[in-house]
Amino acid sequence: MIPNNLNFVYFLLACSTSLVLAIVALRLLFATVYAKGNKNDQILLELMKKEGISNWKVFRAQSGLSNAGLWLLRDGEVDELKWGELNQVAKVVGLPLPIFLEKLGLIGENKQLEECRAERSKLENQLKQLVAEKETLPVEDFTNMVEVD
Repeated sequence: MIPNNLNFVYFLLACSTSLVLAIVALRLLFATVYAKGNKNDQILLELMKKEGISNWKVFRAQSGLSNAGLWLLRDGEVDELKWGELNQVAKVVGLPLPIFLEKLGLIGENKQLEECRAERSKLENQLKQLVAEKETLPVEDFTNMVEVD
């Protein structure tokens, strides 16, 4: 009887040792991944802080993302997310969708867009100058200058 019981004890000891080693390996793996963080964590954490969002759970609840969706976003795998989900996340962090995607590095610099922005800024300044000039002009009665056919 003793040899059978001893074999059984060795078997249980081997199984429990294997289980403990597997748990230790998984904890080390998760600790390494957690310490490294995800691709977009730093950016998202800064945006969350700006909006007063204290943690990932609150962020997930406000954005309406699933757990899997949140991990995809944090990992930078946003091509798996729907546009509506990305748009909602952008709203939660207080940014328009294009700027949010640009912050995540998903939209590169667009030379034509930058030129258009510069042109727009130039035109806005010209408009301000014209409005200021118009306000300095004397008000005259232009009713006599209108030609009637």
